[in-house]
Amino acid sequence: MGSKVQNSWFRDDRARECHTQFDGYIQTLKAGEYTASKFFKCFRTSVQIFEYVDALWSAGSSNLYALSSMLDDIVNKKKTAAELFNLYFVPIVNIDGYDISWNSNQLQRKNANEVDLNRN
Repeated sequence: MGSKVQNSWFRDDRARECHTQFDGYIQTLKAGEYTASKFFKCFRTSVQIFEYVDALWSAGSSNLYALSSMLDDIVNKKKTAAELFNLYFVPIVNIDGYDISWNSNQLQRKNANEVDLNRN
């Protein structure tokens, strides 16, 4: 177990390694196979999340995997929760807090102004 700085470098190196290995995910997106995308192999930056969302023409990074999974199931003619319930995907994005969690504090709940958006 190393210092905080060493752990951060290790995590950043691993992330870069993963991003290099699983690059090109946008070009390989295919309806019915979103959750199998190389996108989900790595912890992604906010820029990459928005790139993925833009490619899908949907919104909301916090709902991204669930929505992708549901789209896959619909295209593959599998039963989904959408057939049983009225589902509403509401994009709520704390992008500055997400960036903080990527760059320093992975357990960040608050935005950049230290406001917990779930409580205030």
